[in-house]
This record gives sequence, C-alpha cells and structure tokens, in this order.
Amino acid sequence: MIGHPGTCYMSAMLQAQYHHPHLWMHIEHFARDKCQQAKPYSPGHGSLPNRDIAGAPWEEVAVDLIGPWPASTPYGTVEFFALMCIDTTTNLVKIAQIFEKSSNRVATCFEHT
Repeated sequence: MIGHPGTCYMSAMLQAQYHHPHLWMHIEHFARDKCQQAKPYSPGHGSLPNRDIAGAPWEEVAVDLIGPWPASTPYGTVEFFALMCIDTTTNLVKIAQIFEKSSNRVATCFEHT
C-alpha cells in the first residue's frame, strides 16, 4: 500500500495539472473516507526504522495508470486517466493527464513528466 503526501500537497499538485471548482472538497472527502478506511490498525505511535537511500532522486520510479475518473462538464460527463510517477527515494509524486492508454502514449507522457 502506498500513502499520499497529505491533502495540501496533493491538492497543490493536482491543481497544477487540472482545474475543478471543487477539487479541494473532493480531496478532503477522499482522504477522510477512503484513506482512513484503508489505514491498517496500528497499536500506537513508534519510531520508524532508518531508511536506506538506494540512489539519487528520480533514479528509480514507480509508475501507475489511474482512472478513469468521471468529470462533469456543461457538455456532459467525460472520463479521464492520469499517469502517476512516484520517486521511490523521496516519495515525491508527479501526475499527468493522459488521453490514450497505448504504450507509445504512456512512454511519451512519462518522458515529459
């Protein structure tokens, strides 16, 4: 399971790529309802083990296609997908909208993200 960097950072990253008048509300709702439900039981707080840094930032990347997400427009509902790239060293996330899920389109989008 992968976490997210928090609602403020997630909102800023999504707003840099997408516009939706109620984006913050949707992120808050998702974090409150979905993330909290998926959170595993933890008996309390403790210390995290030291993390071994395996390389430089963006040297190793986890990539996933996410969606479809429905979006309402004045012309009807459309679905869109996004390419999510996560730097495994720093856990920074980059998200780019993608219109076609072909390998060539995903590779091009990845190169430009």
